[in-house]
Amino acid sequence: MLEKHGLIDENAIVYMHQKLWKYCQHVAGESLQAANILTTSNDEHCVAINWGGRRQHAGPSLASGFCFMNDIALSMHNLSQHYDKMSHVDIDMHYGDGT
Repeated sequence: MLEKHGLIDENAIVYMHQKLWKYCQHVAGESLQAANILTTSNDEHCVAINWGGRRQHAGPSLASGFCFMNDIALSMHNLSQHYDKMSHVDIDMHYGDGT
């Protein structure tokens, strides 16, 4: 069961503590707020960045690479309701397999 959801190796169950859910809510909320700013600002803002985000490895039901949720996928989904085209630029040293 743990392996099925990616809760082994770097995402081991020992990392699951009471503050983890709150942390995931904050990170995802910040990315969703950035998307909201872009969609409701009347073209006043053309860039929004969540420096605390970047949890691009998590899948819909799979933790991976220290990522327990995929804030980028959530915000991109929000943006897709308003824009036909978008770009996600990943500036770290590996690919965003969950996104």
